[in-house]
Amino acid sequence: IWDISTMDDGTYYIYAVISDTTSSVSDYGEASITIDTTPPSVSAEPPGGTYSSAQSVEVSADEPGWIYYTTDGSEPTTGSLLYSAPIGIAETTILKFMAMDALGNRSATVTEVYVFDSARPSLVILEPSGDIFTNAEAVGISWEDADDDDNAVVALFYDTDAEGNDGVMIVSGIEEDADEESDTYLWHIGGLDEGAYYIYGSITDDQETVLSPYAAGAVIIDRTAPVPEASPQGGLYTTPQSVVLSANEPAHLYYTLDGTEPTAASSLYDNPIMVEANTTIRFMAVDAAGNQSGVSIADYIIQEEVQDISIIVRTDKARKLIGVKVYAFTATGSYTGKYALTDADGIAHFDPADFGGGEYRFRVDYAGNQFWSEVFNITGAGAMVVTIPEEAVEVTVVTGSGPGAGVRVYLFSEAGSYLSQYETTDEAGTVSFVLPEGRSFAFRADMFGNQYWSDLITVSEGAVNTVTVDVGGGIFGVTVQEGDETPIAGIGV
Repeated sequence: IWDISTMDDGTYYIYAVISDTTSSVSDYGEASITIDTTPPSVSAEPPGGTYSSAQSVEVSADEPGWIYYTTDGSEPTTGSLLYSAPIGIAETTILKFMAMDALGNRSATVTEVYVFDSARPSLVILEPSGDIFTNAEAVGISWEDADDDDNAVVALFYDTDAEGNDGVMIVSGIEEDADEESDTYLWHIGGLDEGAYYIYGSITDDQETVLSPYAAGAVIIDRTAPVPEASPQGGLYTTPQSVVLSANEPAHLYYTLDGTEPTAASSLYDNPIMVEANTTIRFMAVDAAGNQSGVSIADYIIQEEVQDISIIVRTDKARKLIGVKVYAFTATGSYTGKYALTDADGIAHFDPADFGGGEYRFRVDYAGNQFWSEVFNITGAGAMVVTIPEEAVEVTVVTGSGPGAGVRVYLFSEAGSYLSQYETTDEAGTVSFVLPEGRSFAFRADMFGNQYWSDLITVSEGAVNTVTVDVGGGIFGVTVQEGDETPIAGIGV
């Protein structure tokens, strides 16, 4: 047993000496011994003294550990209040505190006495006690005030930094609360720009105005949704992928793998997602202020052993396009005479034997438009993805008497060709199509034996596109009656 009771504080490294007719020294061991018998030192800022306004007291130690305190004059122990944020003191208080480091060394108890001039009013902001991230229209501010005459009024201010007390008034003329309990004001922040705002106040009686310290926390307005991303991006790969989800700011990420839209109740991302087969990851992010991103989609196609030339046709929403014609061309634009239809997985298959070596391109004909692949150097089996961006288009049929429900709406190309697709409007007179972005379409509603056309619409990205077909007309009433005034029921008209 090595008696280290007389050793100085510090870190010691161990080695050994073996002696016989000669002397040899071993290498230093891997372990070391750190001796620490020195208790931490603690202090308060501002220190005790006589003050005319409420104080926000910060207690600190000169090494890592824990600080415990009391405000009733009793001795602090490890069972007392654990210090974690500045202490608001607005009345005469005996503050006692001590610190304990990681090795259990305990400091002496430090006592600071804060005395307040009772003739002066005082104010301390209680909330926000820590940073508040918000996208709300309003946040609550709370405070404690005191005034012997109970005739003071309170004003609140916000500042873009926590110094100078040179901010902008939020509200004034709030009467000091005689019950000396905390008060609250709902601050409407809808008109403020994004950023951090620091709160302080003033209390004014018939003799003077006293400023409070700044609140311990800031109100951080954030109305911008986070931007999530996946790495590596979705695409065609020949080996399994470990996919990392991230955002451009601290946020929780939620995802699904079953084709459903992610919500805050979906799987919470915490580790990379291993993709070993064709997989679509839908994911979104929610930041500390509650801003929610849109849903991002990463579509991974794993083709480890390709036996033919596979042209994989997808939309940017990871929708497989089935039964679509894919044509093969040389890189210079000559048609090879070869085409194939996409199967149930949205893949068109070509036989490599039908192609001589060289560069080729593939054209996908979809929704009356043509979409080209990149140039593909064919030396044998291989695969390529053709991605078609798409967005929703909502068509609403209106009549003179309201929505046109149960009406067939037909889809036409910009050139006027019917694209063999129609839908029937719901009770709101609305029907939805999902169509390629950047391409133009027209819609025809057939009603009352007539045809009614929409304007030509070019599909834009980023939002649902809307178009209206107005068929005019209204309700035409026919009354069958006997004589001048007697209606006859049950007559077919």
